[in-house]
Formats: sequence, structure tokens, C-alpha cells
Amino acid sequence: MGQVLVLNFYKLTLEYDGRFYHGFQIQKNLSTIQGELHLALEKILLSKRPDFKVKSIGSGRTDAGVHAKNQIVKIDLPFEIPTEALIKGLNALLPLDIRVKGCETCPEDFHPIYHAQSKIYEYYFYNQKRDCAFLHGKMTKFNFDFDEERLQLAMNQFIGKHDFANYQCVGTEVEHTVREIYSFELKKFPSLEDHVFYSEYPAYYCMSIHGNGFLKQMVRLIVGASLNAARSKIKIDDIKESLNNPQVKKLGPTAPPEGLYLSRVIYP
Repeated sequence: MGQVLVLNFYKLTLEYDGRFYHGFQIQKNLSTIQGELHLALEKILLSKRPDFKVKSIGSGRTDAGVHAKNQIVKIDLPFEIPTEALIKGLNALLPLDIRVKGCETCPEDFHPIYHAQSKIYEYYFYNQKRDCAFLHGKMTKFNFDFDEERLQLAMNQFIGKHDFANYQCVGTEVEHTVREIYSFELKKFPSLEDHVFYSEYPAYYCMSIHGNGFLKQMVRLIVGASLNAARSKIKIDDIKESLNNPQVKKLGPTAPPEGLYLSRVIYP
């Protein structure tokens, strides 16, 4: 009789700079976060179980160019390994723009997507006249002025339970498009005067959105609509109408990916 395969399950917390990747999910012939993680795991398995097929489940499929501060990933291994050793081993093999921040054992039935209660995304941007080389790919630069109070007013319209059919990527397959937004806050940060590059860093903004779930490109479409309202390109009531009577009509451009961060995934 063959030896029974005993699996051990681990919950990883990753941070990554998504600029040079085609999103989180593995894609054939494209560089992705999940793909790099699997390559590192395969190297760890090489001396122990080279025949074992690596599997992982992430808490969200961040798009190309999108970053994560705390992406949760479940993996299973055919042997037991101390969590600190797994962190050290993976970080030695992963590219420097992908880091394992934490690791803990988890039950077999833990699912990073289905067990998540809510998620927090953050969108960072600045709007000074010139580009900042040090922020390229890390924040979005907008070439326009806007009304901060009007921006927060526009953002407030998204709070609550709504049908977000107008705020999803075309072709997305989901059971329904109703989601609940718990909070949506605008924060302004002054120039980083205590930073070594302080003369190069401008003041910047963060739009922090907390909800029970998000459709594909939903956050970036919400950001685009909110900024359009802040520039008086559309009315605040246009946003209300888009949520009360979805017509699959976009109220603004899809905000660029480089400003978006998966900030936190919240579990019970």
C-alpha cells in the first residue's frame, strides 16, 4: 500500500509592488504574483517532494499594476515546516518586490475568499503640476484641481448597500452585483518633510474604502466617478441615480491601477 499523503496548511500574508506583474492570478506566459509564489514553492519542494503539485488560493485577484499591503494566500504542503522557516525560505527565493510578511498554520477548510468578512482598499494620488520620479508607479498623478469637500460628498453616496452594476468591468461573471460599503474616507497628507527626499515628495491623498466585497475594477471605477464629481464633470445626483437605477453607464474613467492597494482583509 502507498504511503498516505498528509497535508499541512498555511496562511501567508504577502505585500507586493504590482507594477511589473500582470495581476495576482497565474496566467500562461505572463509574470504574476501567484506565479512567482508557485515558482518559489516548487524550489522548496524540489528536494522533498518534486512530484507534488503546488496550489494556492488568494483572497483577491488584484489587477495588473495593482499593489497589496496585506494579501492573504492559503497554501498546502506535503510536509510540516516551522512558519518562520517558511517565511525565510520564500523571501530568499521571491523577487524583492514580493515579500512574505507573515505566516501561520490554518485549518484545511479555511478559504481566503469565502471566509473574509470584508476588505479595505486604499487609492493614493497626488495632483501637483510636475511628475514625481520617486512616486512613479506607486501613486497616481492627476493633472487637474478638484474640490475636496465635493469629493468627500461624492464618496459618501457610495456608503451603504447598493447595486454596483455600473461599477464593474464588462464581462465579469458574478451571481449578483449588490455590495455594501461600510465607510469611504478621504485623507490628505502633507509633504513628507522628514523624508530624505522631502523636496521631491508632494502632498498626497488617500481614498480608503471598506466594504463586504468588491467587483472587478469596482474601486477604480468608483474613484473615477468620485473625482469626476469633484471636478463638476458630473452631478452628485448622477452618482445617486447610478446606484438606484443602474444603466451600465460609466460616470468616469477607470482610475489607473498604480494608485490602488489591497490594504487589509478582515476575517472573523
